[in-house]
Amino acid sequence: MLDAKTVIIDSIFIYLILFVVMFAYGKSNKTYAGYDKWIYSLIFLLIGHIGVVIRDQNIIYGILLSPFSFSLACVLRLDGYMQFLGKRGLAKWWYAIPLLLLLIALVIHYTIGDTPIKIAMFYLLLFMFTTATGRMLFQAYKVDRNPLLLLAALINFINPILLIVRTLLLLLSYEGSLIISDLPHVTLFSMQKITSVLLFISFLVLHNQRSQQALMVAKRDIDLSNQKLSQAMSELKLLQGLVPICSYCKKLRDAKGAWLYVEDYIKEYTSAEFCKTRCPKCG
Repeated sequence: MLDAKTVIIDSIFIYLILFVVMFAYGKSNKTYAGYDKWIYSLIFLLIGHIGVVIRDQNIIYGILLSPFSFSLACVLRLDGYMQFLGKRGLAKWWYAIPLLLLLIALVIHYTIGDTPIKIAMFYLLLFMFTTATGRMLFQAYKVDRNPLLLLAALINFINPILLIVRTLLLLLSYEGSLIISDLPHVTLFSMQKITSVLLFISFLVLHNQRSQQALMVAKRDIDLSNQKLSQAMSELKLLQGLVPICSYCKKLRDAKGAWLYVEDYIKEYTSAEFCKTRCPKCG
């Protein structure tokens, strides 16, 4: 059976691959508001998992890296989805919450010691951010009726539920380490990792869907413009071919056999118009 540390290290490599994929996608495709926030969140998820791994060797580094990085990643994802859905982004003070959490964790560590209170407080904050993202996506689904929005909302609800269950198990068996290798902890962490990866995949799919919709709208606009152009060209009257003209009165004969003055003929069979003037000879 895999131990917890192996699963965490696997997560680091998975998030690194996701970062490369999203970065490459952003370089080769049109991106929308909020995309950069999700790329930044991957960086902080990587840092947070590294903090979990080194926490047992140096708890201070673990405290400095994990709570701040994980909570900042959640803020970035929430802000990214808000911007993607056309809402006003989070106020700047939201980004002070991870820093405040870090300061509180340090104060608790140096006053009370290594206590599960820090873990409960930290995971509760992650729960609030992720469920807020799910609620926002569900509200967007009720407006657009886009099944992908509903799927993304469900993933954002499942992930914090797994987080809370894992937190409760961790608090019940906490012995100073976040890495517990029994079956329930490893299973829950693996499931949480899967849902976390699905969060990014669902965002990419929604992003790609919007790009495809934009392409379809652009194609319809081009087709409509081509139709209007074709209609205008078909209505354009051109004077061409052999036109019979009387040698004496200079009238022109049309296709119906009628003899028309030059002015009448041109008005009838072309889009030209006349304005009265005089040539130099007649003037």
